[in-house]
Amino acid sequence: RQLKAQHTFLDGFTAALNAHQMTPEQARARAALYMDSARGTFYAAEKRRMVADGVGSARRVLSGKAKDVHCQACVREARKGWIKLTELIPIGRLECLSHGMCSVQYKDEAP
Repeated sequence: RQLKAQHTFLDGFTAALNAHQMTPEQARARAALYMDSARGTFYAAEKRRMVADGVGSARRVLSGKAKDVHCQACVREARKGWIKLTELIPIGRLECLSHGMCSVQYKDEAP
């Protein structure tokens, strides 16, 4: 469902580019939004796959790079450490949406 919606948005973006309806700056900004959205879609699909595979727990990991700024919600989630996978809030669903630089680690054991 999400992938189909992304294809529709991407088709509109392609049409606008071909019709020269955006400045180069607007095109770069819009392309960056699609990249961010793809990141959230990836993590949502990964979580579904891990649940289906019976993975028991996960934790949010902050990037650790000094240049990356994390929203307070991501920091709070990361501080929880290992939690039940079903309780993990997917990347892209907190304050920073898909702009954050977090990742998720998984392990088979329950927390």
